Amino acid sequence: MRFISITIFVISFVFSSVANAQDNNSSFDSSPVIDETIKNLESIRKLLEEVQTLDDNPGRFRRSSDDAQNDLNDKLDSLINLIVGESYAKARKNLLQSDGKISEIEQRIDNLRVQRLTAPSSEESKTRVDDVLRREFARGSREAIDLEISRLLEEMELLRVARADLEREFQELLISNYGIILTDDQVKSVLYQINGSSIVEAAVALSVLQHIENRLGEIRATVSNQDSLRRYYGVAAIMRLITVRLHERHLNDYQDVWIPALNSFESENDALINETRSLISQTRFAGPLELLQANLNIQLRVSEVANEYRALLRSRENFVAERLVASIADAEVAINTLRTLNQALIIFEQFSWNQSEFQALINIESNELIPLDEAELIDDFLSISRALAGT
Repeated sequence: MRFISITIFVISFVFSSVANAQDNNSSFDSSPVIDETIKNLESIRKLLEEVQTLDDNPGRFRRSSDDAQNDLNDKLDSLINLIVGESYAKARKNLLQSDGKISEIEQRIDNLRVQRLTAPSSEESKTRVDDVLRREFARGSREAIDLEISRLLEEMELLRVARADLEREFQELLISNYGIILTDDQVKSVLYQINGSSIVEAAVALSVLQHIENRLGEIRATVSNQDSLRRYYGVAAIMRLITVRLHERHLNDYQDVWIPALNSFESENDALINETRSLISQTRFAGPLELLQANLNIQLRVSEVANEYRALLRSRENFVAERLVASIADAEVAINTLRTLNQALIIFEQFSWNQSEFQALINIESNELIPLDEAELIDDFLSISRALAGT
């Protein structure tokens, strides 16, 4: 079926044991998600019918199955946004803004240190204006420059402390809201790397879906009316379609955004390598030749790390694609359920998560992240991550 060809049931994030979804220690309130899903239940069922029954090319001014699919995706995206929230996007934005400010200050300090090389002493350059304005040191003097450098260093240290606070706050939010535990290095890595959003969104979404499933289990034990039961079974089925849509979005991001962005970055670096090699071949003097060779070494190192970054992304992309193929049958069950809610009583157990599988899905493993434990790679990986931050 057309919809099935682009959907799956299980999100593909196999991670090491860093969080236990069954402990259910997080503070997430699943009621708003359940309520919103119930509101959209009938419209989602109708959209699924349209996806299955409308023509692909019905002619001008007539609704097609593509139109229905797009509307269905919009519905599921709205529910996904309600589930995953904006905590990751905000934390990453603030982190990169802090990095930008720190970089600006570092450049200002470098410029001041260059100015200081030829700056006069305050005693030599002090004027009446300096006295009138009660300046401790003459403007542009070595002493004034030293004072400004000290001030900027203090400002930069405060920004670094604030940046560390941002990382810690995000780490604590994952623990308190979703029961997801990350080490300090894992938090830093997932906030910087280009595909960090997919890693966090998947873990958060699956944690939330586990909460919802637990709540639905409680409701099932409380509600006896068959219509009410069917409504909550419909919610359980839509949760499966939400995992389908989330996974599809992430796969598209790997294929259409992140890997192409890295390709572009590598192309620019390759062009720079070729240019540097050409200059080396034309240079006869030792001084410039030494500088060009140093530049080439840096560029080649960037190329090596970019290749490692590519391998990281390709590994995730391939695994997501494999899970897509393996999960088609489960997606069919969810769709069939939503299309037959009014015809039969649904067995709730068919929606129960396999707990060992769920535990593997929700956890985040270090091999999914840029290798912050390898000191020589940290700066290289973070530099590329910052360069790709706009994607």
